[in-house]
Amino acid sequence: VGHTIYLSGELGIDPATGALVAGGTGPETTQIFANIENTLGELGADLSAIVKCTVYIGDMADYAEMNAAYKAALPDPKPARATVGVSGLAVGANLEIDCIAVRP
Repeated sequence: VGHTIYLSGELGIDPATGALVAGGTGPETTQIFANIENTLGELGADLSAIVKCTVYIGDMADYAEMNAAYKAALPDPKPARATVGVSGLAVGANLEIDCIAVRP
């Protein structure tokens, strides 16, 4: 809508294999942002365009692992974020992330 890009929920699926990446929450978070970066690139934007993320995490005990990968994936300043504990995600994923970005 206008300059706003709404990205639906993304799982840590490797597009080359179509499978969830191995290793749990950290690697899934890293893959999610690689996937989001590819999508934003197709739309003329990059990760710095993200202004808001919502993280749906299957186990809050994995928060620190997700947070470390989140911090590593995104440039400063980090976008606003909400993290919500959920009871189940598609394909056995540990987390799902959706974002809102603003096209430059």
